[in-house]
Amino acid sequence: MSASESSGLTYMVAVDASASSRNAVRAAVRMCQPSDQLVLFHVKQIQQPSLLDPFHDRIDRLLNQEAAEAAIRTQEECSLLMDRLNEARKASGQEQLGYRFVQCEGDARDSLLSACESEHVDVLLMGSRGLGTVASALMGSVSKYCVHNAPCAVLIVKNMEAHPEDAAAAQAVAAKRDAETKSEEQKRPRTE
Repeated sequence: MSASESSGLTYMVAVDASASSRNAVRAAVRMCQPSDQLVLFHVKQIQQPSLLDPFHDRIDRLLNQEAAEAAIRTQEECSLLMDRLNEARKASGQEQLGYRFVQCEGDARDSLLSACESEHVDVLLMGSRGLGTVASALMGSVSKYCVHNAPCAVLIVKNMEAHPEDAAAAQAVAAKRDAETKSEEQKRPRTE
């Protein structure tokens, strides 16, 4: 269903594996009505291989592998978090929310702004990293860039408190990975 077919608003949450991202998802779920669309958007940042230096090329490949693994973890954690939030909505008599997980590769700033346009987003929610003035000036702030350039309203959600389900979700994802790793190890032929 496109935004034009929906009678509600389209909320998009920039997600990664951080606590601030999970807080932004929680805020979106509190704001959303059943007629609204919820898009969880993750940007996988890919390092371009270095043609001049083979050492840096190996580092870039490792960083890309790490980014791919982080993207899978992020999607799994988002799914677990949405399951828990929907259970809480159901327990309180509210309708459960549907959502879509969308992922792309590239620069976070450009990708977020492009997605806001293509998804016809009404409100972009982002977690606050809590970077200080100096760190933000040196590294740049994706949220600050989006506040100034996004074609929609932008809500920055502060990381106010830790939530127990964050630890539970991370443990569930880690347990699943451990089980998959053990299964793969058992399938491999042993060489002695």
